[in-house]
Amino acid sequence: MKISVALITFNQELYIAECLNSVLSQITDFDFEIVIGDDFSSDKTREIILDFKQRFPGKIVLLENDGNVGMNKNFIRTINACRGEFIAFIEGDDYWTDNNKLQIQSKFLDKNKTYSFCFHLVERIKKEGSVEVIPELEKRHDLQITDFLEKNFLGSCSICFRRDSLKEWPEWFHEVGIMDWLLYILLLKNGNAGYIDKIMGVYRVHDKGVNSGAPEIINLKNL
Repeated sequence: MKISVALITFNQELYIAECLNSVLSQITDFDFEIVIGDDFSSDKTREIILDFKQRFPGKIVLLENDGNVGMNKNFIRTINACRGEFIAFIEGDDYWTDNNKLQIQSKFLDKNKTYSFCFHLVERIKKEGSVEVIPELEKRHDLQITDFLEKNFLGSCSICFRRDSLKEWPEWFHEVGIMDWLLYILLLKNGNAGYIDKIMGVYRVHDKGVNSGAPEIINLKNL
């Protein structure tokens, strides 16, 4: 398997269909799977996923559970279940806007063997409906671990990383609430991040997002 798409979701019935359609619309010359970690949604999220799973047999893996396991465990188990050489990440309320995203990122990682992951420009939609390219991403180039010590500026729906760049999950990873940021730190210990100067996704900003206030949770310089 060339690429696994790791998709985590919880109570995102308003957005999950748009997210899945954007993933299923990807045009590639290789097979890819969609591994979905639904953290026991209480709305119609799971029902919508099962409908997609029935319509696209063999394409979607839905991780079943008997109760809510929490965001950290859901995040880790979803990535651990991926079989691909590369893993692209997306949350259920975001979506991709370029049907060639996976092909472009796979080609980049195949060509640049020393890079642990690559990322691209994304737009973000705020609650009031305004849309902007994440300003910290504009005119970016390749990134090193020191670029992330003060602030997380990547849209998580933009990353595609090498599965073997993630050696293990540190014990502290199970407790923190800034999982995507710390994932980048772990990956950058094994290679730089390559920048693709192209808008290929949309990230939704929520008032109660998991990363709100995240810089106070842990001192990244001590990792």
